[in-house]
Amino acid sequence: MAVLAGGALRRPSRFRYWRQWLTAYLFLAPYLLFPLVFIAGAIVLALYFSFTDYDLLSEPVFVGLKNYEKAFQDESFLHALRNVATYTAVVVPSQTFVALVMAAILDQKLPFRRFFRIAWYLPCVASSVVTTLIFMWLFLPDGFINAALNFIGINARINWLGDEATALPSIMFMNIWATAATMMLIFLAAMQDVPGPIYEAAHLDGAGPIRQFFQITVPLLRPAIFLVVLLGTIGCFQLYDQVKIATNGGPNESTLTVTYLIWKEGFRDLNMGYASALGVILFVGIFVISIIQRRFLDVRPDY
Repeated sequence: MAVLAGGALRRPSRFRYWRQWLTAYLFLAPYLLFPLVFIAGAIVLALYFSFTDYDLLSEPVFVGLKNYEKAFQDESFLHALRNVATYTAVVVPSQTFVALVMAAILDQKLPFRRFFRIAWYLPCVASSVVTTLIFMWLFLPDGFINAALNFIGINARINWLGDEATALPSIMFMNIWATAATMMLIFLAAMQDVPGPIYEAAHLDGAGPIRQFFQITVPLLRPAIFLVVLLGTIGCFQLYDQVKIATNGGPNESTLTVTYLIWKEGFRDLNMGYASALGVILFVGIFVISIIQRRFLDVRPDY
């Protein structure tokens, strides 16, 4: 603000005020255009193509709701939905529990605490492709896992990724191992934000470490738990890399996911209209589940 005679303050002119805002938005424009074009634009195009018969080579032909009708009559799509639902129901609670336990351990004043934090986070540094290739080797009939089972007296020669009964559980295990450490960081940051006097008061009241954890730490981690569950659910619905590399949706569609089916229909079979409809259904499904989670998970901490 400008200073007038006598010490009075004058507010900046309206022109100067808007010029400052315009300057700020001009600098932010490149970062704002990216999500606008590549995210919002992609959603609008997918919605448009979902009402068309489009093969990427010829002009789109409007077909109304036929792609959506086809989706809910497509056994492959329904099978993929069941696989994703099963996968999410197992992976999200498992990775949340493992991450919470890991964070609780690393939040203690233990020797070599920094070393263990780095070591436990290392799986997240590797790309999903590298992680999948490593586990493909571990899951071979002559791989490390069967060798370990044979070593402890269990005669096993299981084709983990080639058998319908074990392919999806194998990918579940792979992803829990690869993602739990990322969720651990969220819990660890939230734990370190809990006010210390709360624990001191609980200790004076006779509460032990276990009681403090369940009656103080967990209730105060509600926002972090909601975030972990939400991110985990979205990640499960978007599962693609591991399926594409390890199983190609097999055997017999036992690991088929919606995102893999979208890729298959859109880029292998050039049925982009139908693939867009599947993408829209997936988007709406994730959005609705996020709203439901937000509704039923109380994210307000109990201070």
